[in-house]
Amino acid sequence: RHHTREGRDRNTAHSMALSLRRTAAMAFRANSPMPAPSMAVRAMSAMPAQKQTYSERMAAKGLPVSPHVTIYAFPVVALSSITVRITGVLLSVGCTGIAGGALVGADVPAMMSTLGDMGALGYLAKFSVAFPVSYHFLGGCRHAVWDHMPEYVQNGAVEQASWALFGGSAVLTAAACAASLDPLPKVEKK
Repeated sequence: RHHTREGRDRNTAHSMALSLRRTAAMAFRANSPMPAPSMAVRAMSAMPAQKQTYSERMAAKGLPVSPHVTIYAFPVVALSSITVRITGVLLSVGCTGIAGGALVGADVPAMMSTLGDMGALGYLAKFSVAFPVSYHFLGGCRHAVWDHMPEYVQNGAVEQASWALFGGSAVLTAAACAASLDPLPKVEKK
């Protein structure tokens, strides 16, 4: 790093000169009937070009290989953000499907009632609606708070908010599914 103004100016002038030279060289090559030097060297090479894998290129440069998605441990904040987006897409697809069914004349309320009364499958259907609704709603509330109070957008607070979002949506989902359960039959005493 250059700590003086002259050093920065010299570095900027050098970068500009290199950019101009590269631009002029590319313009000259584009209008020239001669092949570019790199093309001529490749054409005259006796060795066939071997394509290296990403890992081989990184090892040759002495650089670490980037972690793959399957082995990388996502931070809870990233998982929370991804889940908000996925629940938004799921809600959009679900609403579009329900609206499409209503447009073609399907009795959507009767279908929902029938599906909800199908025992374990009904509870799974209720969960698959309640979780995206509660999670996406609470995620929107979290972002509204962050928009109006940006001082809460700090690493520790964001991580805590992500855990609270997962926990809060689990509680709301469980409450919504429990509220839809059939009441227990009353046992009569003799």
